[in-house]
Amino acid sequence: MYHDGNGIGFSSRIVLMPEHKLCIFLITNHRSLTKNLTSSKASNMLKGLSTEILKNFIPKSSSGAPYVKPLINTVPDLKRYEGHYQGTQISNNDFLKMEALMNYVDVVDEGTGSLKIGSNSYVEVEPMLLQSIEYPSFFVVFTEDENHKVKYLSFGGTGSYKKVLMVSKCHFS
Repeated sequence: MYHDGNGIGFSSRIVLMPEHKLCIFLITNHRSLTKNLTSSKASNMLKGLSTEILKNFIPKSSSGAPYVKPLINTVPDLKRYEGHYQGTQISNNDFLKMEALMNYVDVVDEGTGSLKIGSNSYVEVEPMLLQSIEYPSFFVVFTEDENHKVKYLSFGGTGSYKKVLMVSKCHFS
């Protein structure tokens, strides 16, 4: 299991593999003011480094996550997931509330039966459960409120996000 973190001035990743008696903790200073902190140079370096460490020090196993087939005989209503989601673990009372401007993820219907979430594409494999096409062991879970409106998304170990706005596609000429 793993957990990524981005805060004011840093990116981090922790990987825990108790079955191999292994813990990797990586952290780097940075403050990318770009749109997507999770794809900053520092964050990408941490992801790449942890992957290389695991490739070199953990024996290969045949129990990798299989790719789950997308829902069949249904036309997924992926538009319902679209929106701007803000991290749920933010401060509302002090200067740290500025972190909310950086801790977000946008979800966009790609129009091909998949959603773009961050830099990855996901397909719906169960209602409200999506699997990454690029990384089959990565899943996103959505939850809805009592009115059946999508309200939250979670990457499991990497945090939860609350839907705050709809994303509209803007075209500039």
